[in-house]
Amino acid sequence: MSLWIKTKQLPNQYWAPISSCYEDARFPLEVRDVMSDWLECQDWNSIDESNPSNEAIARTMLNNLLQEMETRSITLNNDYFSTKLKVGQAIVDFQRIYSPNPLLLVHSIKKCLTIEQNYVNMNEGNGELDSSQLYENGEKMIVLEELKAATKRTSDLIVRLQEDQEVFNVELQEYKTMTMQAD
Repeated sequence: MSLWIKTKQLPNQYWAPISSCYEDARFPLEVRDVMSDWLECQDWNSIDESNPSNEAIARTMLNNLLQEMETRSITLNNDYFSTKLKVGQAIVDFQRIYSPNPLLLVHSIKKCLTIEQNYVNMNEGNGELDSSQLYENGEKMIVLEELKAATKRTSDLIVRLQEDQEVFNVELQEYKTMTMQAD
């Protein structure tokens, strides 16, 4: 049985953190539902979203996801009109949100699937935590991932600032040389 089918069978008390995760990722649950088999067939865990060299792989995954969403949206009949609209809007949103940083998509999907799996495991008796502990741990995991992302952004900014400083120093030296030659 697929993870999504098991997730949909979870008691209501587990849905708040799952919904919250998808809302934070701006990933509508309707899209999760329509794309469940495709999402679960991808090897998300093989992509290290903290490694910028994986951006090309993540971009391919994003493009494949968008293409598959478009295909599935077209095949939805009028009985699923609101879902069709939601998927169409998600395509636009995903392009806007994830095209500049496709690794964020990988991060978001991995996080949401992990939270789903944790709650399914707990519901099946394979988890050792009660719901409040799991929710708290899930929240801590989300905060940790956000801190990692902020640290990476800061690190990237520092590198750019160092490069700018080097360019400035070279230009300053050239200016001083030109000024001394002019005197």
